Amino acid sequence: MRKVVAGNWTMHHGPAAAAGSLSRFRPRGVSETVELILFPPDLSLRAVSTAARVPVGLGVQNIHWEESGARTGEISAEMAREAGASFALIG
Repeated sequence: MRKVVAGNWTMHHGPAAAAGSLSRFRPRGVSETVELILFPPDLSLRAVSTAARVPVGLGVQNIHWEESGARTGEISAEMAREAGASFALIG
């Protein structure tokens, strides 16, 4: 069973700061037996995906169960997937 190390960035790091942080990021102890997952703010997903120099899973901090609709500030699973997320924080 793989171990998971996950980090929720909450409302820290916009796209430019996220890209800068990830370009210098060198995790220690992460191997094929440990999966690293980051939950940056939604607006920073693409920047994190592009800047990551190590394999990293990406997730969103919030997700709505409906595929579409008048839900201000929400994103659907398909939107998250299209942006590069494979995980979502729930709860």
